[in-house]
Amino acid sequence: MLNLASVLDYSTSENPDKAAIIFGEQKITFSQLNTFCCKIANGLVAAGVGKGDKVVISCLNLPYFPMVYYAILKAGAVVVPISVLSKSREIAYYLKDCDAKAFFCFQGTPELPMGEYG
Repeated sequence: MLNLASVLDYSTSENPDKAAIIFGEQKITFSQLNTFCCKIANGLVAAGVGKGDKVVISCLNLPYFPMVYYAILKAGAVVVPISVLSKSREIAYYLKDCDAKAFFCFQGTPELPMGEYG
């Protein structure tokens, strides 16, 4: 079954040196993006994330977002994006409600739920 990660694989094979992400002066090629995504995906799989597992992501509009987004898909998991403006109690609710296996956030704070919510 194909998912959006296959689009990244195709774009990488067709245009490996073309810019996939431009963020200010920073340019990330399709080849670099795919490499980053594969490393993150491998880490997810090593941590026990697999097909159909839900992975929550809360990230600003930065290059990290597509890297993690595609990595989750490459691991066979389901992306559950949430707002970076979510409060800790809301995040705890989302994590529990979707039965998240993992959570990526741009910047952690002491207020974030760290497992005490189930």
